[in-house]
Amino acid sequence: MNEQPDTESSDTESPSTKPPSTESSSTKPSQHPQPGQTRLRVTRAPRYGRFLLTGAAVGVLVALVAGLAGPVGADSGRGALVGYLALLLGLLGGLLGGLAAIVVEWVSRRR
Repeated sequence: MNEQPDTESSDTESPSTKPPSTESSSTKPSQHPQPGQTRLRVTRAPRYGRFLLTGAAVGVLVALVAGLAGPVGADSGRGALVGYLALLLGLLGGLLGGLAAIVVEWVSRRR
């Protein structure tokens, strides 16, 4: 076989100075599908698990800051305060993250 090695072209123009290609404008798909073809609509949906985990993580971080910065009662320790706040705010953050994912999906479907 006659294979040519990969070498750089000897053009003096760099790739960034070349004019943009017009191939994409000439290869636009037709507005109407051909007979036997089905036109599909592709939608992008958010990853709910990532939204939930991010919201929960933000809630736990807020709980850590609030629990370590605020006053603590004499009958309970700081660890219990931080634990209860982390549980409560982690759940609340996860709930808000899930609601944010639902809103993102709703907005993306309207477009």
